[in-house]
Amino acid sequence: MMRATGFLSFILIVLGAMPAHARVQVAIFPARVNDAPDVDAAAVSAAVINTYPAHAQVDLILPEQSRQALAMVQTTHEAAISLGVNGYIVIDVSRRAEGYSVSGALYDINGHELHFAERVVKQTSEIVPAAARIGDELAMVDVPATTAAQNGEAKHVGRPAPPLPPAAASSSPAEPGPAKPEAAAPALRHLVWPGVKLSYSYSYSAPDQSIVDTLTFLQFSGRLERQRFYLEVAAGIAVQAQRNGTFVARGFIADFDAARYLVRRSLSLYVGGGASVRAFTDGMGLAPFVIVGVTTPRLEFTRLYAELRLAQNLVARNYYLVSTSTPLAQETLNARPLEVGASVGVAW
Repeated sequence: MMRATGFLSFILIVLGAMPAHARVQVAIFPARVNDAPDVDAAAVSAAVINTYPAHAQVDLILPEQSRQALAMVQTTHEAAISLGVNGYIVIDVSRRAEGYSVSGALYDINGHELHFAERVVKQTSEIVPAAARIGDELAMVDVPATTAAQNGEAKHVGRPAPPLPPAAASSSPAEPGPAKPEAAAPALRHLVWPGVKLSYSYSYSAPDQSIVDTLTFLQFSGRLERQRFYLEVAAGIAVQAQRNGTFVARGFIADFDAARYLVRRSLSLYVGGGASVRAFTDGMGLAPFVIVGVTTPRLEFTRLYAELRLAQNLVARNYYLVSTSTPLAQETLNARPLEVGASVGVAW
């Protein structure tokens, strides 16, 4: 029981004692459309508006307000300083020989380019989803919680964010109105990730140094994804390999877990914990667990992940001993074993 209490304490420390991030303000300027009159600049801006602030957990200054500030100065950098924000986003859409280029750049208040993201698409119908993906990618980069007033005279460093062309600054299509329903759809695609995962575990009994069970789990999973953490529910079946080479179904398993991303990049390491509920042919089971995993690539529609898991069974059951001096004997042991396991999965 002491060991189970330690597991639960560790889960609370990992998920509940993470340092809080200061909320910052970021301005997004109207999307600039060059050589593409059939592109709706308002819909492009709205796609980023629907993804970036929700994932990055920032307060967003909308294009209507940033456009007014831009009309009073020469560059987007100067407009951001006048707005008193911590950072700003510039979006560009331009025609290319192979289709359309959709790009977004995130700057801090000093003009440093924090991140640049670009997607090349072939059809105009793909531009808004591409802009939503760019909003997701930009949200992975933290904006420093400083303002121009705190830094004194801000100096423009790094690749500059050019001002809006005269046509874009004066044309009414560049000013986004209310977010259109079709622009909001891509954001939902990146919040919920269905998938499948395959796990293998050893159940280890400390009293007699024996492996008392080996199980394989095949589960369907669903992850509710946010930028810094995820919540997951997975359900499936447990099977066990027999000594004659066959497999037998042991029952059903359902996992409930949450994890925190330690890095906010395409390749992301995470730690977390949860609980596993089992309904086996030989009884019910409950096992809290902790996990360490890695997932990649977070910015694509299909991602792979791998995990290591340590679980503690809280319910005692009779187990057939696997690692004994007489491997063919059907010896049993009533125990609450520790489980060591690994999982691989795919989500889309």
